Amino acid sequence: MRITEKHYTPEQLGTLAKRGTARGRAGIEQAQAAWVEVSDGLERARAAGIDPADPHVQELVDRADALIDGFAGGDAAIRASLEQLYLDEGPDRASRGLFTREAFEYTARARAART
Repeated sequence: MRITEKHYTPEQLGTLAKRGTARGRAGIEQAQAAWVEVSDGLERARAAGIDPADPHVQELVDRADALIDGFAGGDAAIRASLEQLYLDEGPDRASRGLFTREAFEYTARARAART
């Protein structure tokens, strides 16, 4: 069983597949590149000790949230399944190495610092 099959219903997987088809390869690659840029920026900020409330960090988190919203497509159940995936599997495995636990926790602190 694949990791996604453990966390998404067959209906959710179907919705995600249709959304992927609609985006096309170029759209998927664009989203993947955006994720790399955001995750790298968050990791650099974390490693440099930048306050999670810093405006640049907040902008990165806003971009991450927009990418999550794009993935979930406004579907609260898909978003909840994604969140559970990260809780159950850990950020490194859930993100296929894109986010370390430290970067994931830093991002959570940045969200908590929002006013």
